[in-house]
Amino acid sequence: MGDWTDALAQRVGMTQEVEDSCKTNNTKMLLPAGEDLKIRVDGPFGAPAELVYREQAAICVGAGIGITPWASVLKDI
Repeated sequence: MGDWTDALAQRVGMTQEVEDSCKTNNTKMLLPAGEDLKIRVDGPFGAPAELVYREQAAICVGAGIGITPWASVLKDI
């Protein structure tokens, strides 16, 4: 997981001990009673390769999971 995901997990109380316990007991983690959790989602955002065909030339940069959008562009070309 990344830094943002780790911070979110810690915010809702998902410690390593809780995660291990859930896995061992095959249970789901629940928020403590009375705990309010507000989540805001910003978006939606278009795919990074969405407008690539509108240009005469494009430089595609991606690595790891970031290569996924560009793989389809390269395959199409």
